[in-house]
Amino acid sequence: MELTRFQRKNLVAYRQYHDDPPTWGGYFRRTWHLYLFIVGWIIGGALLVYWLGFPLVSAVLLGMLAGCLIRDYGMYRKFLQLWPALAEILDWERIDDLLQGNPKQEKTG
Repeated sequence: MELTRFQRKNLVAYRQYHDDPPTWGGYFRRTWHLYLFIVGWIIGGALLVYWLGFPLVSAVLLGMLAGCLIRDYGMYRKFLQLWPALAEILDWERIDDLLQGNPKQEKTG
């Protein structure tokens, strides 16, 4: 099986989590640059439209930012709750083989 970039990235993260379980700190260490980008652009846009005389649009942008952050918090919180079960059922040898580029033939029927 040839892994896509997305699949490889996630399997690498899962493999790292297997050795060192996921934490909030680890999540923000991996994603801080994305949050900085999102927060920067939205706050910048909110300030600009507020300065242009559209405070309601500014409030909508800030509400969208809050919604984005709350959604991500909830999703990662759910992942942290699910992780112990995933760690038990994932086939770590198979994941290692896939990451090393040694695909084994799938057993059929």
